[in-house]
Amino acid sequence: MKYKFKPRGYEIKITGKSVVVISVIVIGLIISWFIYKSFQPITTIEYRGVIFSFKEFKPDVDLRKVMKVPVYPNDEAISSLVFSPKIKNIFIVFKDSPDNALVALSGVEIGVKLKLALTTHGYKVKSVTNLTQMFEAREQGFLTIFPREIASYDGLVGEEESLLIALVPPILTNETLVKVEDYVIFIMGKNREDFELATIRFLLAAFDIKV
Repeated sequence: MKYKFKPRGYEIKITGKSVVVISVIVIGLIISWFIYKSFQPITTIEYRGVIFSFKEFKPDVDLRKVMKVPVYPNDEAISSLVFSPKIKNIFIVFKDSPDNALVALSGVEIGVKLKLALTTHGYKVKSVTNLTQMFEAREQGFLTIFPREIASYDGLVGEEESLLIALVPPILTNETLVKVEDYVIFIMGKNREDFELATIRFLLAAFDIKV
């Protein structure tokens, strides 16, 4: 005996009331997603095809909070100095203090990320630790990044070819900001939190990225 199966047709009726309910649910989901995204911390940026993450330096970072650190005169002034066609040396300078460990972390964060960013512009970049290495690297056509201890922040003057990035930790300042004076970029924070935020703010300004 053979059996034939004939599919039964199903008809779904959507009433006007159902359309309203479905629409409300969809809109609610969309709004919830935007609310979630607005409160979710932003921890990474993309610069010239490279992803930069700041969580290793500051695990609880939110780049929207970083943007609240003031920059003088503006981001473009900093970016134009860092990526100047004439630049040959970047000195990361600091004064000896009990905050040396904090300054060292900041210096490493700046050095590593600047080196990577500069290479995307076609620069050959080398990190050095003394003048001999610096001059040798210069002869080989490298742009150098050189951390140096200084006696004082007073009277610092850089040049278009030799940019100074002065790290001023909490024990030496009661201000939080990033500013440019005479080819010197000062990164200042009145406490550890602010100093870390100012460090990242400098990098965002250098990359001319708004969050």
